[in-house]
Amino acid sequence: MDAAVEFLRNCKQHIDKALDRPYLTSDYLKDFVRSIQWTEPFILGLICAHLILAFITVKTRNKTNLQNSIFFTSVITVFNVKNLNKLGSENWKQIASKNYFDENGFFIFVFVALPLLLIGNFIMLHNGYLALQTIKEIRRESRKAAERRKASKEEKKKQ
Repeated sequence: MDAAVEFLRNCKQHIDKALDRPYLTSDYLKDFVRSIQWTEPFILGLICAHLILAFITVKTRNKTNLQNSIFFTSVITVFNVKNLNKLGSENWKQIASKNYFDENGFFIFVFVALPLLLIGNFIMLHNGYLALQTIKEIRRESRKAAERRKASKEEKKKQ
């Protein structure tokens, strides 16, 4: 029992520590949005790239191979977002007017990882929907086949 209580205390301490992060406050988010230069080509390029990728994802939702390619490319990119943040912080002068790449990686998460995660979730949900439709079709066809077999047996009995 004491171990469980100690475990819960540790969990509470970790949660309190996590919630004490400055980037979880609304003031931080407001400052973050205000600090972005929304007319900068780098920011506009990121936004346009994600909008184009989202449009392609929705338009090609029934092309499984292309969807899988988009999904795995998104997953690999999100997996390497820490390396992209490091690369961006080293070369920010070549791509932006100011250094958006903080050590926490909040900018890269909001502008790169989050949109890719949303696109990946759309792909996964749509694939789940397609799988359910396939299961329904298989059940329907199996019922029809069972009815045909039953009708065939009854027809043979009549003869």
